[in-house]
Amino acid sequence: KSNLANHIYDKKAFQELKNILPEKESVFFEEKTPTGRYLFHVYPIQNRKDCFHCHGSSGKVLGSMVIKMDTEQTYAAIAFARNRTLLVSILGILATIALIYTMLTILVRRPVESLDRKSKRFAEGDMSVSADVTTEDEIGILGSTFNYMVKSIKDQIEYANSLRTAIINPLFVTNTDMVISHLNDACEVITGYTKEEVEGKMTCSEVFKSNICDTACPMKQCFEEGKGVKELRATITNREGEEVPIMISASPIKDSAGKLLGGLEIFQDITVVLEAERLKYVEEAAAWEEEQRKYLEARVKSLSDVLTRVSEGNLKIRAEELGKNDIMDKVVQHVNIMLDNLEKLYERISSFSKELELKVTERTAMLREKTLLLEMANKELEAFAYSVSHDLRAPLRGISGFSKILVDEYSAQLDDRCKHYLKRITGSTNRISALIDDMLALSRAGRTELQMKPVEFSDIINNVINVIKDFREEIESRGISIKIGVIPVIKCDLTLMQTVFSNLISNAIKFTQKKEKPEIEIGYDKEKDAIFVRDNGVGFDMQYHDKIFQVFQKLHLPEEYEGTGIGLAFVRKIIDRHNGKIWAESEPGKWTTFFLKLRKEDV
Repeated sequence: KSNLANHIYDKKAFQELKNILPEKESVFFEEKTPTGRYLFHVYPIQNRKDCFHCHGSSGKVLGSMVIKMDTEQTYAAIAFARNRTLLVSILGILATIALIYTMLTILVRRPVESLDRKSKRFAEGDMSVSADVTTEDEIGILGSTFNYMVKSIKDQIEYANSLRTAIINPLFVTNTDMVISHLNDACEVITGYTKEEVEGKMTCSEVFKSNICDTACPMKQCFEEGKGVKELRATITNREGEEVPIMISASPIKDSAGKLLGGLEIFQDITVVLEAERLKYVEEAAAWEEEQRKYLEARVKSLSDVLTRVSEGNLKIRAEELGKNDIMDKVVQHVNIMLDNLEKLYERISSFSKELELKVTERTAMLREKTLLLEMANKELEAFAYSVSHDLRAPLRGISGFSKILVDEYSAQLDDRCKHYLKRITGSTNRISALIDDMLALSRAGRTELQMKPVEFSDIINNVINVIKDFREEIESRGISIKIGVIPVIKCDLTLMQTVFSNLISNAIKFTQKKEKPEIEIGYDKEKDAIFVRDNGVGFDMQYHDKIFQVFQKLHLPEEYEGTGIGLAFVRKIIDRHNGKIWAESEPGKWTTFFLKLRKEDV
């Protein structure tokens, strides 16, 4: 036996061991000595009941058992045991993994891979796939679930196909590139294209040629906004070029992840709907127009009653305004303003009525007096004209007679110069005689009472033809062309109108003397609504237009063209008495046209 203190190198540790040992069941500690490291394990020996017969019951601890071991040896044993345990564990784990892998390959991986292959085939469109279920474990449940899913999807597809077939409205499906992937029978009918021609080959815009393809395509809206479009109206053009009005609804087609797959569009031919709407609009418009007609008729009747009472002398009455501010209210406002002004005007007229009556009486008396004076003046003028005519004709006849005697009886004694003078004297007396006749005719033209009656123009020309006969020799020798067109019946004084055309035709013959191919045309100008006499004679400058209708005004010398200068003044006076108008258009050296325009009621 030896003391424990001899075996513990660290005294301080020994002292602490003495203090704590009775209180603990065992103590471990390591000690470093110059000879090495040692591990101490101290076990206290307790005084138990079965020890009381030897050691008594007073002591609690009988002693201690101390085990001292070399630390290096202990650690080496522990490392060996650890390594052996790890190796055995690794080998066991590898064996377990291999076993599990084998089991998984047989029982899990192969069925899962088979299920994966069938899932891919199903995803690619093979609806005939099904999983082989041989167990009731999780793999069997998975296979059963897959078969149930396939059956459910096939049922849904069949249901969708049934719906697609059952829909009688035109329907089509496109992919994201707007290429049509499905076209139903109704769509074939309305477009004129077959499924074989369209599906997978043509875009919807190529098939339907809608008026909104470029501006408001419903498919593009679905793709861009991700939501459907409802009740959009458009017009498509079928294969035959016929336009068809339609109502469109469209929706995007997405997968479970929300990815856009394409679009579905369904539409309806709304030709009948539009016709119904148009008919309804027409009916409503007709009803509105009938209502407006009755309203306007009532307003017009009311206004007519007011105006009737005004015409009967009631200037105090006014039309009623309904406050609608429509066109009839505005008319009523203007009518009331007119009645106000009319009442004021009536009051003013009434204030001047007596004075006006006095002035009318005075003017009537003055007019009667002037009429008497005018009648007296006309009688005196007529007497004077006859007196002058008689007084002038006697000396003219004497001058003409003596000149003729000189020429007939003393021609041998007269030289050429004297004969020339006598010829000029004879010509002058003839012109003066013609001038007197024209002045008397002009005087009578203003006083003769008109005998108005419908006259055929051929009657005028047949009577004027006598004038043309006077120039027959000249017409035939010169080859004058006279054309007479269709002229309407006119209401006139036949005698005076014959005088008019006699003068105009005589002038035309006279002033075409210097033309190689003289032409005269008489006709009716519808645009000017006037009768015309045209010749291709010498013409005149239009600045002298008014001068040619004045008495004694001539644009040519007597030696060039004979005449008294009264003919056109005479013509104008006659036309004025018919309340008509005469004018001329001319170009010097080329042509002249005289136009005669009578009142419309006289043509």
